[in-house]
Amino acid sequence: MAIAFTLAGCGAISGPSDKEIEDLARQEMIRNPGTDDPAQSAAMAAAARDATISKKGMCNTAKPDVYACMVDVTIKPPNASETTRTMVVEVGKGADGKWKVVE
Repeated sequence: MAIAFTLAGCGAISGPSDKEIEDLARQEMIRNPGTDDPAQSAAMAAAARDATISKKGMCNTAKPDVYACMVDVTIKPPNASETTRTMVVEVGKGADGKWKVVE
């Protein structure tokens, strides 16, 4: 039982799956590209759709019912070098019981 309690505290049992975290990170990158320029927004959305996203380590539960998860995002823009960045995605369950990005 001690193992179950330890894992639950890290989100391994009750938290989102790696795939859910990766999918939510991609959705957030598409939804919030970080620019108001329509052409740049479209390019960022395309890069996010094609990015390789992988969860990095365990998620933290700094806030009640919210998991802060690190992901590595690797993009290969046209005519540019491949770039990998680490970002944090905070996720929690919505009223419908599905995982969503928390703002």
